[in-house]
Amino acid sequence: MGKKSAIEWTDETWNPLGGCSKISPGCKNCYAEKMAARLQAMGLPLYEGVIGADGHWSGRINLGDQELMKPLWWRKGRRVFVNSMSDLFHEGVPFEFIDQVFAVMALCPQHTFQVLTKRPERMAEYLRSGDGVASREECIAMSSPQDLNGRQVLFGKRKGPFDGPANEKYDVRPWPGWPLPNVWLGTSVENQAVADERIPALLGCPAAVRFLSCEPLLGAVDIRQYLQKTTRTHFSICVDGALRNKSFDGFTHDGGRWMTREEAKAELLRLQAEGVQLLPMGACEGFSSETGCPGHPQPRIDWVICGGESGKDARPMHPDWARDLREQCVDAGTKFFFKQWGEWAPHRPVPGGNLGGDVRSGRVRIVHPTGESDLEIFDRTGGRNTIPGSQYMGKVGKKASGRVLDGRTWDEMPGGGVGGGRTRTCTDDRGGVA
Repeated sequence: MGKKSAIEWTDETWNPLGGCSKISPGCKNCYAEKMAARLQAMGLPLYEGVIGADGHWSGRINLGDQELMKPLWWRKGRRVFVNSMSDLFHEGVPFEFIDQVFAVMALCPQHTFQVLTKRPERMAEYLRSGDGVASREECIAMSSPQDLNGRQVLFGKRKGPFDGPANEKYDVRPWPGWPLPNVWLGTSVENQAVADERIPALLGCPAAVRFLSCEPLLGAVDIRQYLQKTTRTHFSICVDGALRNKSFDGFTHDGGRWMTREEAKAELLRLQAEGVQLLPMGACEGFSSETGCPGHPQPRIDWVICGGESGKDARPMHPDWARDLREQCVDAGTKFFFKQWGEWAPHRPVPGGNLGGDVRSGRVRIVHPTGESDLEIFDRTGGRNTIPGSQYMGKVGKKASGRVLDGRTWDEMPGGGVGGGRTRTCTDDRGGVA
């Protein structure tokens, strides 16, 4: 099976819907928006009306019923990036359509589907909800389409095709389990504020693999708390002298005394606002009213993709942001994939060269670890001084910048992959420190 996608961490892209809208700083120079404008101009129905007169996303979402079935035609297994041109969990996508997408993924166990969203809170809402009668898992199982032979697919214990009443054609497939073992769920993270907003929502989603795409990386990001293996112990509280059958995380007493009903209610509301999960005590094996339960393994991030921005208006990524993210992953045993430097690469000034002209023309930029520009200081001092830790970055293009970080590529993926060693220093891409 040949690799058809130019995206380094996948093999194929699948776009069952078209259209999107921008919601965070990482969306500023959206590559999909520019491509969708060209596809709309070519008259492709999936992109009709998704770009407005101003050249930006209009907010319109088109559901591609014809595109929905494509993975069923791919016989050989591959990694499939779901909705590289949109967001499956955009507010304009009905849950019923997402059910159909998940049903197709359930019917294709030979593929690994990589679902990436900037809206993990809606993804969590979807996965936790149902239609009021059935669970989300049941809704997906009942949304399966026809197979390649025109038979309606059903999930059940019986296997194989059969003819139903009135000569209706059916094909019964085994349900693969929940969460779907071939579906990875991820969210995009560009800075610390976005990380702290989106990662907890992602960790609340049932998934075989959870991953982050830190591209474009626009600032330093500390995700250590989301990478470490942890457990959560649940305790009951005493309300007016009686132990209740619901627990808070880590709260047994308040100041060494029993909580009143009002105090317990206030603490409950505070914890709920923080997103703390409440579990029935009957679900905790070995629970003791004195010591709580033995503890529950908490979900963590399994894979981190890192990359700089590409394109004409791309913003440079400070090398230390990528290095620090890599070291966090190495220390935690988390898979790390360095996708690209992007449009900008570390730049080593040439003695006697025209550095000032390069900086003022935009061919070279000075990036501080905080993301601030040092151009004003550079001009004021005639190029003799910059803030410590600043980095010269040259605009050389994605192809020339490559994807080598400290002397090697990082291509780690869940379930095995290339790489895994620890390489901390190398002069190849270390040059250009201001």
